[in-house]
Amino acid sequence: RPLVARVLQRVGSIQHVAAASCVSRLWRDVCASERDSVMTRLVLSKYPDLHDRELNILVAQYGNSVTDIDLAGCKDITDTGLFAVASKCSSRLTALNLRGCKRLSDLSLTMLLSSCTTRLQSLSLSGIPSVCDSVLHGLSVGG
Repeated sequence: RPLVARVLQRVGSIQHVAAASCVSRLWRDVCASERDSVMTRLVLSKYPDLHDRELNILVAQYGNSVTDIDLAGCKDITDTGLFAVASKCSSRLTALNLRGCKRLSDLSLTMLLSSCTTRLQSLSLSGIPSVCDSVLHGLSVGG
């Protein structure tokens, strides 16, 4: 059991852990009991049609343990989804990729920066047309 938990911690992403939970009853049990230490990455860039509702469900379930979220190209994520990320993931979030999330506004980006800057080490905002100088200034001052 401890070996399986160590393997799962190295895997890290939710997609891989979900697949690993199908290996055997032991692996499923370890995935369930070690969820907070195993689930560290949400790689959602493979799902460009992801909506706020699905993102809210994922961060509600895994937000306390996630340190890295990749939403690159998730064109339907709005301020509502980013508010959920900021409120449920800010305590541990170290990396966030929002590249191409075109429906985000300065309001949610400013809120995110005010709640996550102490740990956030990597933030990608390329391809977001609404990013203005005041957000970038807040990022340079806060980070």
